[in-house]
Amino acid sequence: MVLKALTKKPLYIYTFDLWPESLVSGGVKPGSAVYKVIKRLSRWIYKSADKIFVSSRRFSQYFDDVHGISGNIDYLPFYADDDFPGADPFVPEERAAVNLVFAGNIGHLQSVETIVKAAKMLEKADVFFHIIGDGSAKASCEAVAMALDVSNIHFYGRMDFSMMPEVYAMADAMLVTLADNDLIAYTLPNKVLSSMAAAKPILVCANGEAADTVHDADCGFTADAEDADGLVRIIRDFIKSDRKQIMGENARQYYEKHFTIDIFIERLKSLTGL
Repeated sequence: MVLKALTKKPLYIYTFDLWPESLVSGGVKPGSAVYKVIKRLSRWIYKSADKIFVSSRRFSQYFDDVHGISGNIDYLPFYADDDFPGADPFVPEERAAVNLVFAGNIGHLQSVETIVKAAKMLEKADVFFHIIGDGSAKASCEAVAMALDVSNIHFYGRMDFSMMPEVYAMADAMLVTLADNDLIAYTLPNKVLSSMAAAKPILVCANGEAADTVHDADCGFTADAEDADGLVRIIRDFIKSDRKQIMGENARQYYEKHFTIDIFIERLKSLTGL
């Protein structure tokens, strides 16, 4: 903001998260003094921008509802890495006819515990759950899996990023689970973009933008956030589906239409006039 005043050049803000809403996910109460101060500060910063670029379409509604900002907002989705097609599959010791993969941060907002509960309900099905990643909720999710004596799930921990193409190649579908949280419902997780780049069907157990995007792309099935029964239902629907390959193709086509780095750069240049 200081540089804008000094140089007389426009200020653009690219948003990947929302303020002060991010405070709420960290435990700050919306009516608290801290929240009110940060809300005023955030609104002042946002309103100082000549343009606000949003990485999720639902962010626009948040800015309108919370900050009264609507005229200078443009949708600018981020891009995904394109190193997935053609990789040799990762071969784990345990696998099944249908292999479902969750890859990414395992925090409370990711609601991986929902996957653990669904896995228990699907023990008699020929399906295996591969949980790849680390995070603050990994130990508690492993504890739930142990307490339920779940036999068709494995936690691998963190893997080197160079192995991700092999992991995606092994997956029959990718899992995206999120907590029932207003903030997280606004966001589009990058794993959705990466799964599309890898031409993989996506099973979403989340509300909001992630479910909307998979629905728009016709590349998977969706259920409500934290709904283990709903996740079981869509997994069964996926197992029975004869459109698995078509869903993967749809995912890749949607990625190529919306989420490549070339599209990102061209749209950024167009929005900024560069």
